[in-house]
Amino acid sequence: MLCKNDVIELMVDNLGYRGEGVARVDGIPVFIDGALPGEKVRALIILVKKSFYVAKLLEVLISSIERVSPVCPHFSKCGGCNLQHLDYSCQLEYKKEQIEDALKKIAGTKARVSSIYASPLRYGYRNKISIPVRKEGARAVMGLYAYNSHRIIEIDSCPLQSEKINELIGKLKKLVNKFDAFDELSGSGELKHFVAREIGGKISLTFVVSKNIAGKIKRIIAEESGLADEIWMNINPSNTNVILGKQFEFLVGQIIKEKLFGFKTSIHPAGFLQVNYEVADAIYEKVMQLTKSLNPDVVIDAYCGGGMLTAKLASVSKKVYGIEIVEEAIQSAIDFHKDHNIQNTEMIAGNCATVLPKIVSKAKNELVVLDPPRTGCDDEVINAVNASEANNVIYISCNPATLARDLAKLTSYDIKEICAFDMFAQTCHVETVCLLTKK
Repeated sequence: MLCKNDVIELMVDNLGYRGEGVARVDGIPVFIDGALPGEKVRALIILVKKSFYVAKLLEVLISSIERVSPVCPHFSKCGGCNLQHLDYSCQLEYKKEQIEDALKKIAGTKARVSSIYASPLRYGYRNKISIPVRKEGARAVMGLYAYNSHRIIEIDSCPLQSEKINELIGKLKKLVNKFDAFDELSGSGELKHFVAREIGGKISLTFVVSKNIAGKIKRIIAEESGLADEIWMNINPSNTNVILGKQFEFLVGQIIKEKLFGFKTSIHPAGFLQVNYEVADAIYEKVMQLTKSLNPDVVIDAYCGGGMLTAKLASVSKKVYGIEIVEEAIQSAIDFHKDHNIQNTEMIAGNCATVLPKIVSKAKNELVVLDPPRTGCDDEVINAVNASEANNVIYISCNPATLARDLAKLTSYDIKEICAFDMFAQTCHVETVCLLTKK
C-alpha cells in the first residue's frame, strides 16, 4: 500500500483517457501526467484512493522513442494540452484505441474504427479562445486555466491558436488592467472573460462582463486601433462556470460575413462552430457522403448549432429539421438559410429532449443526425430515436465515453461504420462519426 508523498520508480504500461501514463502497483493503477508507455519513471504519490493512485512525474529514467519535445512552455501547467510530448502519428493511434476501448468497456462491442483523419495543421488550428480575466492582488491577470482548477496560467500566446488570435492576445494584455477584473471569491469586478473567434481571417471579440459597461469598453478600445473587426459585449452577472450570459450587445466594427464551408455567413458569438475548420470540413463531407448514399426523404439535425450542417444536408434531402437550444443560434441559422435561399429547412429553438420526440416520424426513410455536447444525449432523445422507424442514425461525438454509453442505449440500431477525426491535435480529445442502421 502506497502512501502520499512516497517516491517510487515505475514502468508505464499505457495511456489513460486524459493522455496520462498508467503504471500499476500490486494491480492498482497509478496515473502519471506526462509519462508515456514503455518509460521507466520516478514519481511522487500525490493522491491515494482505494482503487487508484495519482502521481507527479519527477524524472524520466528510460525515455520512450515516441517522446518528443513539447512546443509550448506552459505544457504540463495549462489544462489545454496533454499530448504535446507524444509523436503525432502515435497520438492518432492512441485516439483510435481510446474510442475502441470505450466501446468495448462501456458498450460491450468490439467495433473497430475504420480510419482516422489527421489534422492538416498540428498547431495553429484553433479558431476560437476563451480567456478568463481575474483579479490577483492589485492587478488583472488573463490566460488559461490549469487543469481541473480555476487557477490562471498567464500566457502571451498559445501554439494551438491561429496567428491572428495570438496577435490579439498580445493586444488584450496591454489593455486588461484598464478594467476592474472579476474576483470569484467576492463576486466583485466587471470584466470576466474575453472570447475571440477568427472567421475567414477576421476577428470577432466579445467582452464578457458582469454589468453593462458598454461606454467604458468603447472608450478603452478607441485607444487600441485594429483590435478586432467586430466587437461585442455580453453581460453575465452570475458567478458560475458558465462563460456567456444571455444578453448581447454589438458595440464596434462591422459584422463579419465570410465564406465558410461553401456558404457566406456571419456567426453570432453564441453560435457554435467547430474549432478546427479543416477537420470540421472533413467531418461535414463524411456526413454528406453517408447521407447521399442513404438518400433519405427527411433528415432531423439534432443539436444543430448555427445550422451550417443543416444547410449542407438540405442539398441531399427533401426536408431537414434543425433543433438547437440556443435561441440566438437558431435565429442566426434562420437568417443564414434565408440569405442562401434554402427553403426545405425548418429550424426549431428548444431542448432536443422535448422537441425531437414530437417531430420524429414513423417514416422509414428518415435519417436522424445526433451531434450532442460532450455530455451526450438525454435519455428522452435516445428513447425517441429507438421508438422511431428511422432507418439510419449518424452520431457525431467529441467524447468516446458518452458516445459508447449512448450507443449501448440505442438498442434498436447496429453499428455500421465508425470513423475518427483529429479535431483537437495535441490533446486527448477526438471527434467520431458513427453510422447506425435499424435492426
